Amino acid sequence: MADVVVGVRPAGLSDIDSIVAVHQRAFPDFYMTRMGPAFLRTYYRTVLACEGGQLFVAETDGRCLGFVAGSLNPVRFYAFMSQRKASFIWPAFLGIIRRPSLIGRTLFNRNRVMLASRPREVDANTAELSSIGVDPLAASRGVGGELLRAFTESALAGGSDCISLTTDARDNQRVNSFYLKHGFSLVTRFVSDSDREMNEYRKKLK
Repeated sequence: MADVVVGVRPAGLSDIDSIVAVHQRAFPDFYMTRMGPAFLRTYYRTVLACEGGQLFVAETDGRCLGFVAGSLNPVRFYAFMSQRKASFIWPAFLGIIRRPSLIGRTLFNRNRVMLASRPREVDANTAELSSIGVDPLAASRGVGGELLRAFTESALAGGSDCISLTTDARDNQRVNSFYLKHGFSLVTRFVSDSDREMNEYRKKLK
């Protein structure tokens, strides 16, 4: 792909299908992708509907090249997601019917969302960056950096002091290098309940 001029803007409902398509290409083997497009559409609509939800798209000539998703108030987001759990039942059912092996991970994630929705004072002004997805055909064109810049500016404007994120520690050097390059610091490494070794990064904004 030749050099492109990338514009980043807040996403709307009309962008959901394009975001889902990029997500599927960018994260082909991840849990949410394996759950299917209906599950992904429900998730990204939930991000859009929640107060403080952050969803931006990068595009050129009307073509979606990537997206960034997250929340300025993770506790509020996971509480909102829990309140809307009925909307996930049918998409989750479809995903499990196609891949019964996902039932354990689905139950684990449901419990994780419920736990994350409990009110807590720690990190009250920390935004959570959930994912940056870039179409593989647009890789190495600065799209991820532009999306991260948009998320950071929105977090600052929304009163956040810090951005937090987690990503896989193993076989993920390009992504880990990306966050280190953009000013994030590795604060801890842990093994998740699904036996994935994860890195947690943070970036101070103020």
